[in-house]
Amino acid sequence: MNHHLFEKVLTSRSLKRNLTIHVALPTRIDGPLQGVFFNDGQNVWEDEQASFGTSWALGEAIDFNEHQICVVSVSCADGMHRLDEYSRFEDDTLIGETEWITRVVGGKADVYLKEVVEVVLPFASSFASLKPTWIMVGSSMGGVISLTAMIEYPHLFTKIAGLSNAFWFAKEAFLSYVANATLLPHHHVYLDVGTKESGIQPLSEAYVASNVAVANALLHQPLGSLTFVRVVDGKHHEMDWRQRIGSILKELLNR
Repeated sequence: MNHHLFEKVLTSRSLKRNLTIHVALPTRIDGPLQGVFFNDGQNVWEDEQASFGTSWALGEAIDFNEHQICVVSVSCADGMHRLDEYSRFEDDTLIGETEWITRVVGGKADVYLKEVVEVVLPFASSFASLKPTWIMVGSSMGGVISLTAMIEYPHLFTKIAGLSNAFWFAKEAFLSYVANATLLPHHHVYLDVGTKESGIQPLSEAYVASNVAVANALLHQPLGSLTFVRVVDGKHHEMDWRQRIGSILKELLNR
């Protein structure tokens, strides 16, 4: 075991739900740790906790002692409320597209990120001395909120990893938002998308096209680095993300 894992449930008044927070520390701490924040935290650690029975198994993917990281994860909201919290923009085009989307969704990312920055990160910092900047990681809508966090808090979240990003959500508004953002040479971005994100071909194409559009918009920013990967035959599934998260994190930690 290369880490100690702590769990705490906090009640958020602003989000009106409970947050299950996990903080993982190396078993050997040599100095200030690099903080890494994961969205959809219920999927990060153990299969038994994961939404669909498969986790990212992060403890096996990277050596906490070698890389001197503190990983903080926060569980997501249920159903439509997750879409609300992970998008800065509302999307009214999805009503009726699935049985569970029955209203306009999105638009509450500012509330979620404020809770992360003002409550969750200080809580994590009580466990150990941490470096002043953070890496944020997410998949699907978690990738959307990760890039949003970098844009909204550019001096705090200086590195992000977005896997299989759902950039098709409120696509035009989000693309304009990215294009007009101010990102700087101290920012490092990793994005990827699978060529088979969905069993529905038009949706897979929407994933690829929207990710390409966002990556192209970021090319016009003076970033320190931008990595964009098309994962051949990559699917929208935790097992796929489990297989690549270790190498992604190691790449970002070396930036």
